[in-house]
Amino acid sequence: MQRKSHGFTLIEMLLAIALSALLLVIVYSTYFSIARSIDTTLETQELLDTGRVLLEMLKRDIRGIGGSRFPLISTVQEIDGKLVTNIVFVTSAPSSTNPFRWSKVGYALTRDDQGRWIFVKKEAKNPDDDIDQLGKVFEISRLVSSFRLTFFDGTEWVEQWDSRSTGKLPKQVRITVEISDEKRNVQTFTAEEGISGAV
Repeated sequence: MQRKSHGFTLIEMLLAIALSALLLVIVYSTYFSIARSIDTTLETQELLDTGRVLLEMLKRDIRGIGGSRFPLISTVQEIDGKLVTNIVFVTSAPSSTNPFRWSKVGYALTRDDQGRWIFVKKEAKNPDDDIDQLGKVFEISRLVSSFRLTFFDGTEWVEQWDSRSTGKLPKQVRITVEISDEKRNVQTFTAEEGISGAV
């Protein structure tokens, strides 16, 4: 009597293993592709959110600049081939150190001990305080790679402003902030804000 074999042949087993491996490769590559897309989207969203928040914070403080009795001082320095703005002014916008009165604020892009960019805001309670001596320093973001301000004097845009020498405030300020992450994704944000106290 002949016995019938109910098992799989070696060729059938190899074929099943090869098909399973192919399916696993397709599933894993699809999964990792989707995961990479999600990560990229989240990183881009973080850049967009950071840029929007920074612009709104800067615009709010600039809107709070009152008459020309308090100076607005802006300087430009070159760091690693980039022109970077430092600015100090007095604003009526609520701050963490002085929510109900005029306060002196300053914005700057500096480097830490490891050479990484840090965007900082300085706040002093009183408009007459030396912000470097008495101001509190707040780290705003480590994603800012460039910070530039230009000022409209009524006829042209200029790179720096010192109302102690000009005797007036600029009519408008153009803010340009560049945000970049560790993967070198870069977004540039630009906005303009008028100064109501400008003559």
